[in-house]
Amino acid sequence: MVRAQVRRGVEGRTASAPAYDGDGEVAPPRHARRRSELVLGAALVAAGVLGSLWLQRAGSEAVMVAGSSRRLEAGRPIESGDLVAVAVPRAIAGAFVSAEDAGDLVGGSTRGPIAPGDPIPRVMVAAQPALGPDDVLVPALVEAGSFPPDLAPGDRVLLAVAPDPTMLEARPPLMVDEPVLVWAVQHRDDGTDDAILTFVATARLALQLAGAGSIRVATVVAP
Repeated sequence: MVRAQVRRGVEGRTASAPAYDGDGEVAPPRHARRRSELVLGAALVAAGVLGSLWLQRAGSEAVMVAGSSRRLEAGRPIESGDLVAVAVPRAIAGAFVSAEDAGDLVGGSTRGPIAPGDPIPRVMVAAQPALGPDDVLVPALVEAGSFPPDLAPGDRVLLAVAPDPTMLEARPPLMVDEPVLVWAVQHRDDGTDDAILTFVATARLALQLAGAGSIRVATVVAP
């Protein structure tokens, strides 16, 4: 009887005694910990709501700029079907070609590849100078290894022209003595690294390039 009373007294004191954590300090009651977890969860939810509201507000300040509907390769002439309107935040819209100026990109090219759906930065647009009254555009198929892989429109180059080997009076390759402006670089889609290079040349040089058996970009001249 006495032992039962002593046991009940010990159990009562144990149940009412405060709990201690590993550092010897009194741990907060379980309901207090639960309340703090609820407060933290509510704060995270509120932060998510505020973030979504901020994104919606940023979206309302978006500006339409010119973007690519498919991958644009460096130097390949841009067609109207390559362009699509893309929304960007107003704060950075000035770095891209505006949707109103998208028509100016047709016929031009970019200095590097542009992924589908990406806006087109102004610095990536290869500027095409105006043609003079005596200038002629001369396209030529140039084999891989005969031009630098990073060749881009606007570069000035020196060409080595080899005559057609099937001609009866074949002559050794000739170095063109005047720099030639690269107008466009169009890589072929046949699995090779060959490219169609378009040069700006005079009428005399155009005849020389048209009768060439092969063309090699000897060097890139500093602007």
